[in-house]
Amino acid sequence: MLPFAGRWCHRHSIGTLATRNVASNEVKTSFHNMDTVEGLAEGVFYNVDNIPTTLVGKNGKEIKRWEQEVPSSGDVEALIK
Repeated sequence: MLPFAGRWCHRHSIGTLATRNVASNEVKTSFHNMDTVEGLAEGVFYNVDNIPTTLVGKNGKEIKRWEQEVPSSGDVEALIK
């Protein structure tokens, strides 16, 4: 799972994204801060135009994308099971 956000996205802080994600032992999660050069580079690579954006992939392919919203843990869990 790849959540993208920035500190200026006041509706969804880093803490909100972290607490709403499924447990890290169930799925690899990598947060990208779009306020940094590294985060912007990852955002360009994954074609992220809006934040927050969360991507879920399997076997190197994107299977679901949420833009301008944070998915519920139930929505993510349904995809990874």
